[in-house]
Amino acid sequence: MPSITGDSGRDRKLLVLLIVGSVTCGCCLFSPLIALGNMFSHGANDFRNQCDSALGPDPSVTVTATTSPVRTSEPAVTQSALPSTNPYSSMTLDPRDRDIPDRYRTCVTAMRSAPYQRPDAIQTPNSGAAVACAQHLALRYANEGSGDPAALVRDVVYAASAAALTGQCAPGAAPPGSDSAPSGCGDPGGPRRAVLLPETVGRQAYCGQQVAATAVTAGDLVFWDYRENAATRVGIAVSAGEMVTGEPGSGRFFRVPLPDTGGTRFKRVLGGEL
Repeated sequence: MPSITGDSGRDRKLLVLLIVGSVTCGCCLFSPLIALGNMFSHGANDFRNQCDSALGPDPSVTVTATTSPVRTSEPAVTQSALPSTNPYSSMTLDPRDRDIPDRYRTCVTAMRSAPYQRPDAIQTPNSGAAVACAQHLALRYANEGSGDPAALVRDVVYAASAAALTGQCAPGAAPPGSDSAPSGCGDPGGPRRAVLLPETVGRQAYCGQQVAATAVTAGDLVFWDYRENAATRVGIAVSAGEMVTGEPGSGRFFRVPLPDTGGTRFKRVLGGEL
């Protein structure tokens, strides 16, 4: 089990921010946390977990692990008890408060489009037409394609999610622009729709639901090499242990093993079988 050491002063500051934020947005933050059975201390931990999923490892804490970051125990909740939208999406911070860490500010910005992450990462593999299509297209790119990895995953996810609707799996470029709503970031438990990811790796990392390393399936996104609270590398899984990605600047796609570090985040944006 990974071990994490943090700073109690930062925790106290975060608790104050959550309290102020809940008042600022009309208690939109406080109510969902009560529904989850959390006190504010659990709310602070939940907020940190949301930030970890969107922004990657916090450089101010020490993490000792080769797998996923630790998730402290949360009260057992059913899927229906989880908030349907991200309760942190309306949180605001005082721009004049210089004591607020830059990471918290970046996280609050990310929460405006990032879907809410359930207390535990998805533990089950995915399946279905979108999954099969994503695997087929990603491997085709690895054999024949070249370009930017962010565009690769964007095109594959868009085409694979459309295949689940049309029954036809064919390569194609995703249209320009990006859907900033949480549903545009992919919701594996929601209604089927074409998923239009953001155009940059850092913003793509806000999307989807985090997946346990043991449940990675073709079509899941892989993010690593986080710098300044943003992912800089992305790939798309083609199996439980491999992905297709590209080396920045090389313009070439290739098939490689999944990164084996505690700084890797796996995110699911494609829905499975109904």
